[in-house]
Amino acid sequence: MSVIKSGNEYLFLPNEAEVTKELPAGTYRVVDGGMSGRHLLRQEEEFVLGDQPVFGGRQEKIDVITETYTSNPESLGVLLSGDKGIGKTLFSRMLSTWAHAHKTPVVIIDSESGSRGIANYIDELPENIMVMFDEFEKNFDEEDQQQFLSLFDGMSNKKRMYVITVNYLNDLNSFMRERPGRLLFHIRFDYPDPSEVEEYLSYHVKNISKENLSIAKALSSMSSVNYDILNAMVKMLNTGFDLKDVLGDLNIATPDRLPSKHITGVLEYTINGFTDKKDISVWADMEDNALGRDNNLVSFNAKVGTDEDGDDIERPFIAKVNGIKISGQNVTFSELRLVNYHSETEPENKYSLSATLIAEPDKVSRMDYSSLI
Repeated sequence: MSVIKSGNEYLFLPNEAEVTKELPAGTYRVVDGGMSGRHLLRQEEEFVLGDQPVFGGRQEKIDVITETYTSNPESLGVLLSGDKGIGKTLFSRMLSTWAHAHKTPVVIIDSESGSRGIANYIDELPENIMVMFDEFEKNFDEEDQQQFLSLFDGMSNKKRMYVITVNYLNDLNSFMRERPGRLLFHIRFDYPDPSEVEEYLSYHVKNISKENLSIAKALSSMSSVNYDILNAMVKMLNTGFDLKDVLGDLNIATPDRLPSKHITGVLEYTINGFTDKKDISVWADMEDNALGRDNNLVSFNAKVGTDEDGDDIERPFIAKVNGIKISGQNVTFSELRLVNYHSETEPENKYSLSATLIAEPDKVSRMDYSSLI
């Protein structure tokens, strides 16, 4: 056992203690001391980012933030907002990597830290540290968030960088939103656009085919594709599968909230005057869902013309079916869309499209679509 004296107070520790005059560089997590009423710092394993590239211009933003912090004498606040799985954690770890390189301790505040008196505890920590709040609005309700206002205001004479991640911006205290005096930067994270999807997959999948790239880019234009979904694509592609064969079986749809079932049907389509059809199987919601199932995606190759030798020219397309509902024996659709992504070698190509989706014969229902893309 060790006994540490601080002023008129004594702290009893079960193990041998080492007293240092400063907090060594490293990663720490604040944990609630429970009945002791004290918060404690627990050292964690440092995160190593490695040599993998970072997409979406993230490094440039890191450089602006860190240069601003090192060039000014006061504390700096950084707000990171956006849905889960689109880069907030990676960005915060990039900041953490910078901190480690500059011998700056990183202190993590999360669900293990508790909420009572946490702001006062942070204020007792030394200066020149990086304090990271994970899922801030989840771990601190509106009342608990009030305690941080003066801390982020820079009322303390200790310089620090505060990094806050939030999933739901509306749950963040209104006095922290659009208040650069408290949080100077607000980095908003959105889903990767088609060009970022292509860049990401091209790096992680060697010799990826144009067809697989086209399908992935089309998917990202029609639904919310985060990096978790992109990593799932990478895994399947590197295993040797094509997206057109496995896309419908990946766990990437919106969460199932209502009973649903498969509906078989026939997609009849005409592209540039060439007519064909494809048997498909899609999900439909039961009648108690007023909106209907969205984001049913069916990928296929379609003939769009012939070359000089008379051979067929095929291009990848995706059919997106929205609002599929079952009511009794009837099936209804609210939207049918066909999408093609042009390759860089033929950016001017336009395709005249028309399609009809017909459900099983005993459930007569159809949706027509035509467009020029």
